Amino acid sequence: MGNHYVGKMFVVGISILSDDDIDNLTQEKALEIIDKIGNEVVASTSLDAEFDDHLDTSQRLGKVVLKAFLPEKYEEWKDKEWDEEMGEEHYLKVYRPFRERFGFW
Repeated sequence: MGNHYVGKMFVVGISILSDDDIDNLTQEKALEIIDKIGNEVVASTSLDAEFDDHLDTSQRLGKVVLKAFLPEKYEEWKDKEWDEEMGEEHYLKVYRPFRERFGFW
């Protein structure tokens, strides 16, 4: 069972962004935002991270992470809940790189 505070810290960290802000993020800016949050998270908590559904592309954090790691799919996936069609591509190009970037288990 992971540390649920990690996911919540990311959610709080992006809470200042409006939906329009998220829609208009560049890949570079999205990475900058998650790096700032991630570095603080790593410095202050465990790497046993639990994100519940926050990384789902229909959720705000999921949208920022999608912008950061697979921006070419943003318009197609931004309001979708995870499904089998997204499956391996989402896992390999979004979910896993995000977790590996910060060393989350």
